[in-house]
Amino acid sequence: MNMMRHTLHTGTVLLAAGALACCSGGSTEPLVCTTGIAYGIRAVVRDSVTDRTIGSGSTLVAVGIGVRDSVSAPTNTPTLDSKVFALLPEKTGTYELNITHAGYARWQQTGIVVTKDACHVISVDITARLVQRS
Repeated sequence: MNMMRHTLHTGTVLLAAGALACCSGGSTEPLVCTTGIAYGIRAVVRDSVTDRTIGSGSTLVAVGIGVRDSVSAPTNTPTLDSKVFALLPEKTGTYELNITHAGYARWQQTGIVVTKDACHVISVDITARLVQRS
């Protein structure tokens, strides 16, 4: 199983970049792809009642056939509350996304389909609204 794990540290984001080039269908002109990495899932975590972003302290796990990717944000880091969490760099497939956060019920979405174009995956944007536990 291909396993990836990301941990966010304030002020530290590591990205790998690679250049991609390919040719389009019937064209003789080469299609030049960007050098950035596209992520299959981009998620924002919010409180379901207040709609306030609550990324700090959240853990997101995406699982598909042969692939598992996760990202965790440290607690008490307000600068990460509105963070857009990126998972599954250049990975196509069908995924389940689970999000946990202290004081909230586990959030889950299944059947997330990530496809790609000629160069990169097409990101699926998700807003997860977590419900506080009583």
